Amino acid sequence: MSCRRRLLRLRTRKSLALLVFSVVFLGLVMTYRTLSGQDSLPSPSSSLPSLEKRRSFRFRPRDGFNVMRGSNRNFDLLGGGSRNGLTKQQVEEVLAMLYPPDWKSAREPDEVAIILKDRMLELDLLSPMTCGEIDNLQIGGSMGSSAKKFVERLEEPELDSYSYHRERWDRKVMVVKSQANDVQTKIACMKQIYNAEFCNPMGNYHLMREVFFLTLFQHPSLINILGYCLRGDHISLDMRKKGMMLVMEAGTPLTSDVVSSLSWARRVRVALDVASLLEFLQTSPLGSLGLPRLQMKDFVLVNRKQLKLTDMDDVVLEDKQCRRSSDCLMQGSEVGVECQDGRCRGLNQRTNLWVFGRLVLVPLLQQSPPEERKAVDDMLDRIRRLDVSPNDLIIFLEELADKYEIREDDGIRDLPGYNALKNKRDQHLDRGELNPQPHKYKRMDSSNFPGLYDYTCGDSRVLWGCVMTFSSLSAAMDHCSDDSECRAFAVFSANPETESRMTVVFKGKNSGIPHVNLGVTLFLKKEGSSIEQEEPIRNKGLEVAKDTHKGAEGKSDKKMSEADQMKEMQQCVSRHQVNLEDALHSRERRVMAHMGMKGMTEKSWKRAVRVQSITGFSSVRPLSGQGSHGGSMIINYNTSSAGHKISRAKFVVEEGEKQNHVAFALVYHLDRLLGLYHTPPCTEGVIASTLVSTFNADEAWHTAFGSMTHADGTLRGLFVAPTPKVIKRSPLELQYLDSMVTEVVTFDRTQKLQLEYVLLWWLGHISKPSDLHRGFKGHLIHVDADQGFQEPAADYVRYLNHCQFPNVVYKVLSCFRCGSNMPSKVCFLGQEVVRRMEASGFKLADLHVRELTERDYPALLNGAASRVLETVDKCVHTFGREKVLY
Repeated sequence: MSCRRRLLRLRTRKSLALLVFSVVFLGLVMTYRTLSGQDSLPSPSSSLPSLEKRRSFRFRPRDGFNVMRGSNRNFDLLGGGSRNGLTKQQVEEVLAMLYPPDWKSAREPDEVAIILKDRMLELDLLSPMTCGEIDNLQIGGSMGSSAKKFVERLEEPELDSYSYHRERWDRKVMVVKSQANDVQTKIACMKQIYNAEFCNPMGNYHLMREVFFLTLFQHPSLINILGYCLRGDHISLDMRKKGMMLVMEAGTPLTSDVVSSLSWARRVRVALDVASLLEFLQTSPLGSLGLPRLQMKDFVLVNRKQLKLTDMDDVVLEDKQCRRSSDCLMQGSEVGVECQDGRCRGLNQRTNLWVFGRLVLVPLLQQSPPEERKAVDDMLDRIRRLDVSPNDLIIFLEELADKYEIREDDGIRDLPGYNALKNKRDQHLDRGELNPQPHKYKRMDSSNFPGLYDYTCGDSRVLWGCVMTFSSLSAAMDHCSDDSECRAFAVFSANPETESRMTVVFKGKNSGIPHVNLGVTLFLKKEGSSIEQEEPIRNKGLEVAKDTHKGAEGKSDKKMSEADQMKEMQQCVSRHQVNLEDALHSRERRVMAHMGMKGMTEKSWKRAVRVQSITGFSSVRPLSGQGSHGGSMIINYNTSSAGHKISRAKFVVEEGEKQNHVAFALVYHLDRLLGLYHTPPCTEGVIASTLVSTFNADEAWHTAFGSMTHADGTLRGLFVAPTPKVIKRSPLELQYLDSMVTEVVTFDRTQKLQLEYVLLWWLGHISKPSDLHRGFKGHLIHVDADQGFQEPAADYVRYLNHCQFPNVVYKVLSCFRCGSNMPSKVCFLGQEVVRRMEASGFKLADLHVRELTERDYPALLNGAASRVLETVDKCVHTFGREKVLY
């Protein structure tokens, strides 16, 4: 019996163990299947993608986010013609979420932001910048705020604030929009649901619409999106705490002053931008869109030339529904459209024409030239009567635009700040006086003493310091000079010399190291610059003591003064190059295209020369002539690897009586400094010793370059863009005059190009026969710049007696004026060319052309440039800037 009981007990334990094991195994299987099913069948309530999807989004290339990139303004979303198969139905699903039927049914913006980000990722509407990258941008100051949004100026962080080698246009300036406390939307929400906490963040819906529309639509007259961040609905002034941010390209807000400062040719083209946008809104892929609540400041001039719309948070998606024609009147007007098939057909189009016409088109097209007044006034009447279609407006403006040529600096120098009678401020700019009182104040860009050295004054706008508003930089300086307590002042502008209204904070000390503060310019009062100390010294004893103590210290002060002066001139050039960026890029594109490298930038060509591997050489041409050394050859590059852009370059290393690669480089740097672009691109470089050893086995190569190699076995010279076959011998048709013209005749394109070619010919002292010129399509190019710094055969300044001169060059030369006592004399231009040579890789000891050394070029260049500036100044004084400068 006991044995049976034991067996029964054992059998029961085994059964229980088997049962427990089965239950555990079944549980594991069901858990596994549940987890597997979640990957393939996401929860309909989930608004976030899976981990794997998020990883794929994270590493997806950023250049694919523009769904409607290109010139096809009428892209059909239903046709699925985009790379990602975007359809109108997908877009309408997003818009249904962003346009809730009422606030009661609206989701909380915090939730909608996450869903919108997810949907935009799915639709491939990616942000070029991550939230972290946007957080790391530096705020350069507030550009204002509205009832809905904060608008702030951003700049990329500058790694080395004391480096002058980085070009200013490489530091991108941007604008960020973020949500403010939108009281108007909050009140509208609370009328439907009385819950202040729920309604407070509802203004975020407007910003989310703007993010979506500006990312979805790509049109030349819509502001470009540089990035967006959607991570919640928090409202804050701190970048890292903002829930939503929209980063856009920067521009100048449109005002009546800006409009009046534009030339007629520029205004016509800006009006054409507006007409193009009207047509897009009428025929958009989503149907007719309306923008009934715009303001003039919602339009900006990007690069101070192209008009773009920045505000799309109040877009009306389609013509509104109606029962009768009285429902189709424009807001606040007796004008409207007919009710057709339950819709106010054409209401959005007429509303847009009324808004855009009143804000932009009428101000732009008023005050037309006498010869166009009748036609333009007729068109303005049609705009006011809302009796013109966008297409008819485009045709009219295109015909008008064809009659007027755009100047290179049009829309730049005539903006407010350059506009106010254009006298005193233009004189300061043309003399290079970005600091109107350089003997009194030292200028420091992107600098400030934040929270330091503040003192109170009677007329201050605040209690904690001395803060005032001025209409010019000179007025601020005069105030500081009159204030015995003032030792420095900060202007909240990166370009205070062009501002017509500025906020200034005065400081009681100027010691210590200023903090880096982008968008702020600091002026330090120099020692002994007060008004009292400027008066003549009446004490003869002090005067004698001052003379007797001059020595090494006095020389040092003079050197420092020259260094400061040259630095200010360099900053002046940099500012003008930023303002004339479009014109300079246009000139660069032209010379690159004519040198057989269309679509390539000069910077990318130089990089290709440095990084691509050399495979061989050809076409060795030894330099002829007694005592000559070196020559030129063609360097062949490996083009098999992806991304390699050039197949060959010309390598020049010459030391001859008439040709020298140093002369070529000098002419090149002078050319680029002046902004002419009549010289092929070049860059100083080295051929490695291993290649030199291989090439030296060739007899022709050894004859030409064997004696030019360095002790380390390398060969240093100049890489130059090779001359393409399209560059042929061309005549110089421009005639010189022995005396100044009595009436200015405007040059055509060919005459302008040839004048600039002659100008560089003269300044670079290039020796060539007067009938040997080469170019393409009227664009003459100094492919023989290695013959520079010889004795010129004639006085080429006589070509300037036509009184036509490029404004781009005049601005740069004006930066190097010696001073008010010698207004037409040029100083430091030659020194700047030599400095650029040294910065490019040349050693000062190697800068010799024949018997000339680095000490001789400044005198040659400054003297020639002074003669040029003297002649042009006479023309400007006689005929005015508008007629002389182009």
